[in-house]
Amino acid sequence: MKKILAIVLTSVMLVSSSLAVCAAEPSTGSKSITAEDIQKLVDAIEALQKSNENLQQANQNLQDSNRNLQDSNRNLMNSNSNLQQSNQELKNSNQDLKDSNQDLKDSNQDLKDSNQELKNSNQELKNSNQELQNSNQKLVDSNSELLNSNDALISSNAALQSSVERLTAAINGKPLPPDNGSSGGSSGGSGRGSGSQGASNSAYYNGSIIYPVRKIEINGVKSNATFMVAQPDGGTMTSANNLAASLGGNLINAVVTSSPGVNFATARVNFFVGGVTDNDTIAVYQLQNGKWVQLSVSEIRKDHVIVNMTRHGVIVFIRVPALATTN
Repeated sequence: MKKILAIVLTSVMLVSSSLAVCAAEPSTGSKSITAEDIQKLVDAIEALQKSNENLQQANQNLQDSNRNLQDSNRNLMNSNSNLQQSNQELKNSNQDLKDSNQDLKDSNQDLKDSNQELKNSNQELKNSNQELQNSNQKLVDSNSELLNSNDALISSNAALQSSVERLTAAINGKPLPPDNGSSGGSSGGSGRGSGSQGASNSAYYNGSIIYPVRKIEINGVKSNATFMVAQPDGGTMTSANNLAASLGGNLINAVVTSSPGVNFATARVNFFVGGVTDNDTIAVYQLQNGKWVQLSVSEIRKDHVIVNMTRHGVIVFIRVPALATTN
């Protein structure tokens, strides 16, 4: 732009100089304006016009540049406004994120509180369950005491019945029936008592009564199954007495077991056997396929023998000096 202004200024000065020369020369002077001077003047005028056109074009370019600059400025302002708006939205999003994070913390705390309440409730439930188990154990103990009292009453009744039978036999002049400690007779009928099983689930022999106690374990689980007992026939009793004699012991009692509607692979049965003491050695045998097979005994205590069974059949209880086995 400065170059263009300089050219224009030079052209103006050249034209002015030429005009001044022409004006200074006398009309009658020796030197006149030549064609070369006119051409220079024309060239100067054309250069001036060209410079003017360039100046106008430069001015137009400057205006266009100014408009572009204004447009760029407006775009920059719009971009700045958008940036500010985006920044505000980012701030809002950040605040929402903080709020959400706080809500999450609050929810987590609520969850912790709920979990603690659940733990407390679970502990209370455990305590209540323990109390219930304790109460149940007390009930079981009370029931056991009641059963023991009943067992003692039955044992006493059996002993009384045996005494009555012996007294009656003595009064009538008949041979006394063998007592519980005797070896019993070789015949099946001579050693049997009154056969007072009757409607009750028990069997009576030689002054000893026998019956299964409740809560029999069936396949390892305590159940309400009922085992029925009855006295074997005379021939079986004779075989049982012979077995006891071969072991050097005394036959206490013999029963045939059954459990209508109850099947089992293993059964742990607590038999009440009147007259058994804590210091007794009791051998239990079962008649299987015509042979006497010894059964496993879990426990022996006063008036009780706990037997492990895998089937029903004739079972005999023999008091022996030491635990005996047979082939």
